[in-house]
Amino acid sequence: MTHKQKWCALAFLVGFGLFARPAQAQIGGAVPDLSGFADEIASSFSTDPKGAGKAEGGVFKSGLSVPSVKPGAAAQGIGKQLREALEKGGKKEGAAAIETEMPETLKKVEAGLEQVGFAKRDMGVAVAYAFIYNWETATGKTIPEKPSMTAAKNVATAIGKHWGPKFSKMTPESKEKIYESLLISTTLFSAFAQQFEKAGKTEDAASIRKSAGQMFQTLIGVPASQVKIDAEGRITGLATAGTAPEP
Repeated sequence: MTHKQKWCALAFLVGFGLFARPAQAQIGGAVPDLSGFADEIASSFSTDPKGAGKAEGGVFKSGLSVPSVKPGAAAQGIGKQLREALEKGGKKEGAAAIETEMPETLKKVEAGLEQVGFAKRDMGVAVAYAFIYNWETATGKTIPEKPSMTAAKNVATAIGKHWGPKFSKMTPESKEKIYESLLISTTLFSAFAQQFEKAGKTEDAASIRKSAGQMFQTLIGVPASQVKIDAEGRITGLATAGTAPEP
């Protein structure tokens, strides 16, 4: 298995049996509003789109460490919203497991990041994870392993270099909530999109891709369709922040 496959495979560990039911609308509702950070993030890329990155001891870090306050709480909160949505729709079988599974899913995603050389509990890495996979889910495109890893490191480096002052003013609780929400929501979008397409549920898959695109734009400030990632991992199309969300 390649590094890219190891990282991407975590998107499918959410559980095929548990998440075979359409609940895509609730996933988007669990994503925190990061629009207040969009300008800082977008300006990071336009100012320094080729960040060099930091790899201390072979582990890539952005320098924005996320404290452990209540690890897994935000992840479980997303699971709770999904559970409640399913139960409201009369689908109670397996619903409780969705909520309790989320903290474990977070651990699996973090373990996958570490396997390919990225630090866990790192906000820059979480933003990079959300950037790459929501872009792929929204556009339906897949980035080859090498440029994907390069682009992820560039994103994380840019965030670490330019978002530091803003990040330092956030409360530990906010840092942890955003970090976990980025990883879990992104993972769910990727998993659901893949599952719905394999099941032939094209409308559900399209809805998920749209939600991933909305999350990408809320986080970054531009539509995913405007952003390009070339064969060397260079990212372009982030010059204009504050673009209105795609319909």
